[in-house]
Amino acid sequence: MGNALSALEQMYLPKAKWGMDQIRDLMGQVMIVTGGATGVGKETVMALLTHNAKVYIATRNEQKANAAIEQLKESTGKEASFLHLDLADLASVKKSTQEFLSDLPSLPQVTTFSPNLDLLPVSFAATESGKHGKARVVTTSSSAVYLVNELKYETFREQKERRAMATYDMYNLSKFDRILYPAPHGAPTQLWGGTAPETADYDGKFLIPWARLGKANPATEDPKPGENLWNWLEEQVKTEIIPVA
Repeated sequence: MGNALSALEQMYLPKAKWGMDQIRDLMGQVMIVTGGATGVGKETVMALLTHNAKVYIATRNEQKANAAIEQLKESTGKEASFLHLDLADLASVKKSTQEFLSDLPSLPQVTTFSPNLDLLPVSFAATESGKHGKARVVTTSSSAVYLVNELKYETFREQKERRAMATYDMYNLSKFDRILYPAPHGAPTQLWGGTAPETADYDGKFLIPWARLGKANPATEDPKPGENLWNWLEEQVKTEIIPVA
C-alpha cells in the first residue's frame, strides 16, 4: 500500500517550489550528461549551458549528438562537447573516461547526470582532489521503482528466465536501483540535485518531482542487497561480459 501511495504522489504533484531560474552561475564547473542529445537529457544540457557550465553530451550516436549541439548553440549561444560513450561496451566506457580526463588541463568539479554509474571514478577523483568542491552523481529513475521488491539476477543475462519476462517487467526491474510528463518537466528535479547548494550533502537521497526529497521503495534501502549487487557488478566489469540490455 505504501509503494502505491508513493507512486501516486508522483502523479499528482504539488506546485514546484524550485525552478531552473534559481540555478546559480556554474562557470568553471564541468557536467557530463549521458543521453543528453534528446528528451530530458537535452533539456538538462540546455539549462546547464544557460548557466555557463561546460557540458559534455555523452552518447554513442555522434550524429544525433552533433545535431543537438547545434540546436542548443542556436538557443543558448553556448556550445556543448561530444563525448563518445557506448554503455553496452565496457571497453568504450573506459576509453571515454580516459578521453574525458585527457581533455581537461586539471580536474574540476564534475557532476554526472546519468542513468548508469559509468563515470564514478571521474567524480570520485574530482571530490578527492579537494580543489573544486564536491562532485555529484545524479542517477535517474522513475516511479517504476515502486513496482519491484527484489532483484532477479537470473534475468540479468540472456537466458530462459530473461526471455520469459515481459518488456515492462524488465524496465521496472532496471529502476530498482533508486513518466508521465513532457521532457521539460523531467529536468528540474535532477538539476536541483546536481546544482543546488542545499542538495550538496544529499548523499544517497531519493528525489522526486518537483525538486523534493521523497521516499524510495523501502526494499531498496536494505544495505545487504545493495552490497550484493555492487559485488556482482564488479565481477561483470572484471570479465567484461555484461550483455546488451
